[in-house]
Amino acid sequence: MLFAASAQEVLDMTVIAFRLAEELMLPVAVGWDAFLVSHTAEPVDLPEQELVDEFLGEPVKAPAALDFEDPKAVGALAFPDDYARFRGAIHEALREAPAKLRGIEQAYARLTGRASLGLVEEIMCDDAEDVMVAMGTVAGDALEAARLLRMEGVRAGVARLRAIRPFPEEELARLARRARALVAIDRSCSMGVGGVLATEVRAALHRRGVSVPVEELVAGLGGQEIPLDVLCRAARAVVGRRG
Repeated sequence: MLFAASAQEVLDMTVIAFRLAEELMLPVAVGWDAFLVSHTAEPVDLPEQELVDEFLGEPVKAPAALDFEDPKAVGALAFPDDYARFRGAIHEALREAPAKLRGIEQAYARLTGRASLGLVEEIMCDDAEDVMVAMGTVAGDALEAARLLRMEGVRAGVARLRAIRPFPEEELARLARRARALVAIDRSCSMGVGGVLATEVRAALHRRGVSVPVEELVAGLGGQEIPLDVLCRAARAVVGRRG
């Protein structure tokens, strides 16, 4: 599951998703913010068809792909032993996905001149003590909030996640080891638990043995705007609790 922050990124990620899906033999989805991206007109740079053809290569046929020349029925039911084996294969394929995705994006960047941003785009994070972690368009608002916070003496940065599966554990752990706190900005909420992104970030850092406070800000549900002062207040609260 890749997540775009602009119409340009939707286009580029869609092309990348085809090759990633073929290499993993798994479906790949590209997500983006409804209305903020889906209903906003902006120019995009279309790569030449020849470049896309070169990048994708010959189509790879999945073993169970629908074939109109040789039709067959494929059962949707798997017995327990097969089911466990199938789920294990999916899990292992997803574990290989980060390295494959990085390599595929780098190949696309070489052909098209696009930037290769990886699974996480880090902005002003080199010296950041407090990093706002976000997905999609809210990362742009977080960046503006970080600039305002730096004018107040708060060394803030922004980490924009560009994939939720595979989850960028390695990148986040490396970033968190340099920071004093993370603030996860969630536009979704797991009812009774809290922010979905914050929960994922905490679990990932725990698996990597990184002990850094992860605060959560659930806002913008249903497409509501998130004012800059809400983002700034969340970061200031983290600094205030630290003393």
